[in-house]
Amino acid sequence: MKETFDNYAHWYAKRKADLTSIIFERTKGVVIGGPFKGMKILNKGAWGDGHPAGKLLGLYEDELYPVVELAIASKPDMILNVGCAEGFYGLGLAMRTGAPTLLVDPWHVVLDIARENASANNLNRVLFSTDSSIANFQPYLAKANNPLLVMDCEGNELDLLNLDLLPELAKTIILVETHDCITPGIMQTLVDRFIKTHDIDIIPQGAKNPHIELLRQDFSDYDKMMLCCEERPNTMFWLYMIPKQ
Repeated sequence: MKETFDNYAHWYAKRKADLTSIIFERTKGVVIGGPFKGMKILNKGAWGDGHPAGKLLGLYEDELYPVVELAIASKPDMILNVGCAEGFYGLGLAMRTGAPTLLVDPWHVVLDIARENASANNLNRVLFSTDSSIANFQPYLAKANNPLLVMDCEGNELDLLNLDLLPELAKTIILVETHDCITPGIMQTLVDRFIKTHDIDIIPQGAKNPHIELLRQDFSDYDKMMLCCEERPNTMFWLYMIPKQ
């Protein structure tokens, strides 16, 4: 059984890498759909495969696109992206808003790729840090009137989203991926924690429609589904939290 699975995993990884190369060639490394349409992405990934093909196609986490547009429309004056990986959200939001932006990730290798992606998009108001401590975030949030925080930190949400230690969160728009698969009950705990200060929208992972023009003619259904597969351990949820007026 293990040998069969290993053979499948090897085939899957190779086929997805081949498909990703095709998508990069067809899109010329430029996002073709979603809120970050027009953003350049290098064919580099360090967190899993980084899902670059899905991002370029405008399919990656597309259940979040409506609230991302709402966040952009709110005109944030500071963007903080914690767990930024290669910089898709932080750099995309910087591109759309022009706001000063801090990208944080403890992995030097992903920050190096994020820096390259920032350079490819001529974004020069972006800072980078491997320091994911509250002490590092607080000065940036304190100076802002309307900050936006995007967080994907693999189960560390409870430590960082702490109103007692970081009261500036009360004025911050927050989009956070919760990881109940790592910390059971974390989503409800965060809802209970922020219900007095924020209006909260719970967003479940949704279905993908890969039947877009770029893939319609010569990609099989298997290849289409592989390109939009985000390889989640289970159904994920996000919280979009807006400070109460």
